[in-house]
Amino acid sequence: MLQNIEKSFNYNMVVLARESRGITQTSLAKSINISQGNLSKIEQGLSDVGIDVIIKISKALNYPISFFQENINQLPVNHQFHRKRKSIGKRHLSLIDASLTIRRLHLRKLLQSIEIEDNIIKLDIEKFGSPETIAQKVRHHWKLPAGPIKNLVGLLESKGLIIIYTKIYDKLDGMAVPSEENIPLIYLNKNKTIDRQRFTLAHEFGHIVMHTDYIPKVDDDVENEADKFAAELLMPCNEFTAMTKGKYITIEELAFLKRYWRTSMASILYRLNHLEIITPQRYRSLNVELSRIGYRKHEPILGIPHEEPRLLNELVKSHLDNLNYSTRELAEVLRMNLDEFEKTYLHKNIKLAHVRKI
Repeated sequence: MLQNIEKSFNYNMVVLARESRGITQTSLAKSINISQGNLSKIEQGLSDVGIDVIIKISKALNYPISFFQENINQLPVNHQFHRKRKSIGKRHLSLIDASLTIRRLHLRKLLQSIEIEDNIIKLDIEKFGSPETIAQKVRHHWKLPAGPIKNLVGLLESKGLIIIYTKIYDKLDGMAVPSEENIPLIYLNKNKTIDRQRFTLAHEFGHIVMHTDYIPKVDDDVENEADKFAAELLMPCNEFTAMTKGKYITIEELAFLKRYWRTSMASILYRLNHLEIITPQRYRSLNVELSRIGYRKHEPILGIPHEEPRLLNELVKSHLDNLNYSTRELAEVLRMNLDEFEKTYLHKNIKLAHVRKI
């Protein structure tokens, strides 16, 4: 048994586990009482690892030994789309990417027994030409009614997108990572306001729709493309223009439009300027006014309801309630220690929806 563990040990999972905990190589080596050089060789696959060291690594990083027997590929950075990624330090990026990769492992295992809706279309940006056109096609494909999308989280989850709240790093608004298993997954920063979360979610969803199978060229601005997609998805040009053209836009009018479209005043103001509904002078004037009253940093929510992701928790609950897994068994399946599994997945009671046995 112990020999099998040594033979099946995957050194790549040590790096993944360590980075997901935000622990440096130096700190881990010290905590398990080996030299950093030895640990470096283990992580490079250049040194055999005895069962005693495997047990120490497992305890130090709070992952069961079975975690280090898994195989999972961490996607290269150029396949990952993070809002404000450039402003995040290397150590935080490693933590974020490792945490997401491990969540992908959980999802891959959960989806082996549960089938969810798969109605997310992929439309190549090079073929269709403009993000706005693609956003319009998505709305048409889903037969969305005119006007705002009342619950964007609920809509996207009903189509098969998995949304995870995270508080890993405050500078990160959200991120989408295409996976080899074709699992559409978006992280959202739980600490951001709902209007900002909605635009970030639409932005990251734009990456999944337009850029999943697309390697950006040097001059491509995929972030700008995702912003344009998000603006059109949330505030369709024809309806938005008909509602605002000819009006004298004030702070009060921006507040009214925010309540209606459920996006921030800043994004609405940008949309008004981009569609040339207001003059550049009025755009600058309103930006100055938003700054003066403090709305550039902290906008009022104005009654926009919170949108809670449910699908991931539903997958977990379906295993427990419908497939008769015990919490310990499901923790073992997900390669988690029981305490972390309970803290991560059993903190809320959510009704089942969008799932069925296979």
